[in-house]
Amino acid sequence: MKNQLAIKGFIVCTLPFLLISCVPTQATIIPPVTQNPTNTLTVGAVPSLRPTEMVTFTPTLTPSIAASSTDIPTSTLSPTLTPDVTTQEIFQNGEFRNTTAKDFTFRVAKVELTPNGKMRWYFEFWNKSDKAVLFGLNYSNTVLADEFGNKYDVLDASTYPNKLFEESVAAGVLYNLWIDFNSPISNSKKFIVTLAPANSYWHPHYGLFDLDVNYDASSIPPPSTATLSPNSSVLFENGDFQNSSSPDFIFRVARVDLLSNDKMRWYFEFWNKSDKPVLFGLNHSNITLADENGHQYAALDGSTYPNKLFEITIAAGVLYNHWIEFDAPVNGSKTFKVTLAPANVYWHPHYDVFTLTFK
Repeated sequence: MKNQLAIKGFIVCTLPFLLISCVPTQATIIPPVTQNPTNTLTVGAVPSLRPTEMVTFTPTLTPSIAASSTDIPTSTLSPTLTPDVTTQEIFQNGEFRNTTAKDFTFRVAKVELTPNGKMRWYFEFWNKSDKAVLFGLNYSNTVLADEFGNKYDVLDASTYPNKLFEESVAAGVLYNLWIDFNSPISNSKKFIVTLAPANSYWHPHYGLFDLDVNYDASSIPPPSTATLSPNSSVLFENGDFQNSSSPDFIFRVARVDLLSNDKMRWYFEFWNKSDKPVLFGLNHSNITLADENGHQYAALDGSTYPNKLFEITIAAGVLYNHWIEFDAPVNGSKTFKVTLAPANVYWHPHYDVFTLTFK
């Protein structure tokens, strides 16, 4: 609204002299009202062995741009954090990268291993344009993936407890924030980073990028090793990865266990090695095994049950685990033809029938 100024007065004129009298009243100023768009996102959840992966949009970006440290202003929007003496710095001084917003750049300033077994990533967002930029992040969709396909979800951030936030960054201002993830798994040192905007329509997009870290692996405790339940045995392990109908989306049978309840549990791995998210799903009602003697085995249970029909989005670089249970082999059968059925035949990856033989 425009400012409104109300002025009242009166004029008295007499002859032969002219007398002008003005008595102003106090000015009333109505301040402008700024309307900010609000955004409400609902994040669904799908049960799985790994945390749920949500849909993210990845645009094509221009190459990164470099900036010298002397050009970078000091941000006053977040407090300066004093690192713990036992904190190990594993990366620093990343290059600034472009976003989809003109002259709005960002970088990873540094990454630290903290004493509590976490990685803290420090990001800087620099608005080098001549106008304010509204930016935001959705932490539910922000993930890391290492070179082994392990997924790292956001554990904490400087803007928590808000997992969905937005901030208006004034022209010329550099804005700092930090995000916590779990420490590297299996001595991994290469990460694919997915930053998800809080709103895909008016917030900048960041695209995928790689980042290599360097650290003393002895400072990180080894990951816990899965153990078999009593009276269980391994029938098969370490199958080869195979292609699906989706480019760079591969899968394999990682292991097959014979359980104590006369069931077989097949562990599958689905690895998205592409540079974009993949929508993936299975229809357990149509998943079957057939052994060398012609016996058919229907799916009895799975890691997403009671949902026999399910789909999730697997972020770029992430390996997703899924298990399915069948009846134990009949008469000691060892060779099986495997049919995996997509939940939706139009947009989910398809898988050729393949044969697997136990040793």
